[in-house]
Formats: sequence, structure tokens, C-alpha cells
Amino acid sequence: MPRRRLLAVALLGTALIALALPAKDTPVPAAPAPELGLVLLEPDFYVGENFPDLKAFADPTKPILEFSAAALAAEKNPPRLLVQVTLRKIGEPTIELAGDPALRPEFAKALHAKLAALPLPHPPLCDIHFRIQSLAKGEEPFAAAASYRPRLPLPANDAFVAAALPAQLALLRDWARDEALPLLAHQAASVDPKFAGVIATGRKVQQLDLSKPLDVEQLTYRDPDFWRGVMEMSPGNQLVGAMPLLLFVANGEIAKAGHLYSVLRPNTLDKSSAGLLLDRLGGMLGPFTRQHNDRIQTGIKLHDKGRYHEAIKVYRDILADYPSSAWARYELFFSTLFRDKLMPPRSQADLDQHWEAAAAEIYMLDPLYDVQMTGSRGKNLGSMIDRLTLRSMEEKPPSDPIQTFATKAEIALHLGRYGEAAQTYWQLLFRKGDAHVQLINDKQSRTLTTEQLITRYLYCLEQLGAPQWKSQFKGDFTEAFKQLDTELAAHRTQ
Repeated sequence: MPRRRLLAVALLGTALIALALPAKDTPVPAAPAPELGLVLLEPDFYVGENFPDLKAFADPTKPILEFSAAALAAEKNPPRLLVQVTLRKIGEPTIELAGDPALRPEFAKALHAKLAALPLPHPPLCDIHFRIQSLAKGEEPFAAAASYRPRLPLPANDAFVAAALPAQLALLRDWARDEALPLLAHQAASVDPKFAGVIATGRKVQQLDLSKPLDVEQLTYRDPDFWRGVMEMSPGNQLVGAMPLLLFVANGEIAKAGHLYSVLRPNTLDKSSAGLLLDRLGGMLGPFTRQHNDRIQTGIKLHDKGRYHEAIKVYRDILADYPSSAWARYELFFSTLFRDKLMPPRSQADLDQHWEAAAAEIYMLDPLYDVQMTGSRGKNLGSMIDRLTLRSMEEKPPSDPIQTFATKAEIALHLGRYGEAAQTYWQLLFRKGDAHVQLINDKQSRTLTTEQLITRYLYCLEQLGAPQWKSQFKGDFTEAFKQLDTELAAHRTQ
């Protein structure tokens, strides 16, 4: 989940007052007014990116705190107060009130009327949520908010977990389109001009119509500026590297995003903008994946009972809700074979024919899907070994995480997924420890040297149409690339 912070008022300048002091000429209440503080519901950089001049945020929101403080000071027995504010990029701001104990209706109505009349700013990049909340010293604001009535849910988290699968998919896409990508693209486009690749990538994303279908590979992996931007960032800063992942989410291609997430998040600085956004994404991927998998398991149980028509309906319903589900597409194919009495097959050639037709669509949805029904020597036995290795690592991950990354990189390379492979090789160059690779049929692991990692990284870039960057590295890679061509051909046609 994203890191939320109780902002020290100093971060926002003196325009905000940390304590709610009684206004002049207000009668002194019988009980002291509770202390008020500002709590952001998103990481700090949301405010910083939307309002580079923090006064543009602080000055218009100062009256919210002042009016709230004055209203409490006028109460004989002031309640604890929570004011939740949503500043919207498009549309009017939203103000919600809660109290502990519950606010008197007259108090709530009068305060809400005052706050609703304030001329609040529109963030230029994405919506911003914050709270003005009564806080005791050392109190954790989100835990304390549970006692307020009515309970005000956190805008993103609670709604997402409770949503059905298609609604979760829509929320994921909206988050990437309306929040994550605008923030990262703006940050990338605003860096020092000497980082030309970072700026070019940020500006390119800013110009996209994210509501339309996207060719993510063409927009990123096949753009030399993207790779320049990746190499311009310091290790662990995925400001550029996270762009394809988030574009896949915006496109509704959650499996592709998930593969990148498993590689990038462990190699991302925790307090960086990309790290905070990836944490937020991880908090949504978990519930989405669990709900999706539970529905798949419902179909599998029906299949195992021989109720193939019902299983097929389950998978079709999943695909209607989440069209990019490779797993649902595979199970649909599998149950259809049984429904149509094509299992067991009349011949291997017959099974191969049925599988190849289905596999084209399954692997389009998820090129790194970890199941392959058949494999023939000299044709696709190598890819079957690769996918079996992915399945084995999913069921029993290696104790060494670097081995997981290195093996995934090799498999992506074998399968021609050069973008994902290149991103993973690049991460490995900055990890301490040997990069061991072990496919499921290997008797022992092999170690990739630094020179081999660089060669593989640059080879992938050449396959993607960005050969110019190998000139930035020492050495003549012509012979190394030829040797790698030979190795890949041998694996793919074993």
C-alpha cells in the first residue's frame, strides 16, 4: 500500500496552522478544543507534483483548518472532528464530515456550508485527498479514524477491495490513466534537461490518449529514448522503467503488468515516486488476483466433476469481465476439448493442431504464461521447458531471489520477449551476488557473468530496434551476438 503521512505543517509553509486556536472574540469553551492536523491520503509527492509552489495548495486550504478550528472552539463540549476533502482535477471538490462522538446535525450543516463555499484549487494532474483531523499526541490518524461516525472510507482502498472483478479492472485502469501515469510522466518531463531520454519518455506519455488501446511495446520497448531514459536513472529509481508496467495496467493487460511488477518492485527504492506507486498497485493486484483466481477455481471444480458446460460458462463470464485473462482462456480451451469429446486425442498431431490454434490467443494475452500443452522436438520443446520452469518457480521459488530474476530473464529472452528480458538483465547488473540460471531440465545451475548480462541486455535492445546504445559500452559485441544467436537457436529447436 502507498505510504501515507501526517504532514508536518512546515512542509507546506506557514500558511497552514498546526493547532486549532479559538478565533478572536469567540467565547472560551468549557472544554479545550481538540488539536487539528493535516493528513494526506496519498504520498507527499502527489501534492508536490500537482503544486510545485506549495503555497498554491496551502493558501486555499488554510481556511478549511481555520473554519473547523473556530467551529470547534464555539462548542461547549467540542467533539473530535474529521473533515475529508477531495480536490478534483475535473469537477467540484467533495467535503465530508465525521465526528467522535457523532456531530450535532446543526453543527455539521453549518460547518459544511462554510467549507463548501470555499474556492478550492483544481489539481492539474490528478485528484488529491486529505483530511483535517483531531489528533492526540502520538496518535496514528488512520487507526483513530475508525471511531468516527459516520465512518469515512479511504477513497481508493475500501472501494477497491469490495468491488466485483470488472469494477476492480476498471478501477485499476482508471488509477493508471488518471493518477499514476500523469504523475510519473510529469515528473519525468520536468527533470534536468541533460537527461534527454527521461524527458522524452515523460513527454511521450503525457501526449498519449490513455483512454484508447495502446501498443505498449511500440511506445516503450521499441523506442530508443525509453532505453536511454532507463540508463539515465540511478539504480533503484524506476521513474522510466515503471512506464511500460503502468501502461499495461492502463491497457487492462494485468498479467503483463504483473510479470514486470515481480521484477521491478523488489529492485525499486522504497521512498521513490515509482516505489510508492508500485506499492499502491501491489495493494490492488492482490485482491484482483485473488478474486480472479477464485473464480477460475470454481470452473476447475466443475470441470473435475465432468460438468464441462457449466465450467465453460464460468470461463466465458470471466473473459467478459476481464478479457486479458490467459488462464481463463486456457481453461476454456481445456474444458471445450472434453465437452467435445476430443480428449483423449485421436493422435498427437490432432492435439497439436487444436493446441496451436488456442495457444496463439493465450500467448497474445500473456506471452509468459506458464503452461504449454504440447512440445515437439526441433519445434517448440524449448519453450515448453521454459514454461514448465516458470510454473515450477511459481510453485516453489528458489531460495536465491537473484536466481529467480536471472532465470526469468533467460526465459523471456528464449521466448522473444526482449523488452521484459532487457529490463530484468538491467536490474541484475546492479544486484550484489552471482546471477545463477537453472531451467527445470538442467542438472545444475549456470552463472551469468557481468559481461554476459551486458551482452544479453544489448542483444535485446538490438532486437527491439535500439542498436545505438551498444556504442556506450566497451567492447565489440559482434562475435558475442553471433554466439548468443547460436545458443538461442539450439535452445529453441532442441
